[in-house]
Amino acid sequence: MKVKAIGKTHVLLILTAAEAQYLGIPTGSGCAVLLQTHTVFLPEPVSKRRRYRCRMMPQVIYFASCASLLDCIERLCRLPLRLMPCPLYAMDNGYALILYPTCRWFFSLRSLVSEYGTLKGRSPTAVAFCQEHGRLLCKDALTEIGTYL
Repeated sequence: MKVKAIGKTHVLLILTAAEAQYLGIPTGSGCAVLLQTHTVFLPEPVSKRRRYRCRMMPQVIYFASCASLLDCIERLCRLPLRLMPCPLYAMDNGYALILYPTCRWFFSLRSLVSEYGTLKGRSPTAVAFCQEHGRLLCKDALTEIGTYL
């Protein structure tokens, strides 16, 4: 049986031959029955589409040389994207840049940064390690250094 609302007070029932015979309607094949009701049928409310935000973890990228770091910052500044402030830390044998990517740019950033540096961690723990063992060079490397490149 198929039920379809037609207007606010009419319902159309489409029955197969077995359903019509079970209800006592003598037909050799299926039939359609139009019913008028006294109550008003309102269409079922369409559930609102849920939108989930993707929370990306910070990425700690390690650069062995200053040249590779500057090349990466220059390349990141050319991209049409908005990132949260990216702090830069001087570590023992190189530099650590912390990126906070959005969902839309996650994979393109990962492939771009992998040309210049190596990914050391993707968690708040890796960021805490950089903050404890590194020396902060600038709070937002992309705006402070990127404007001069």
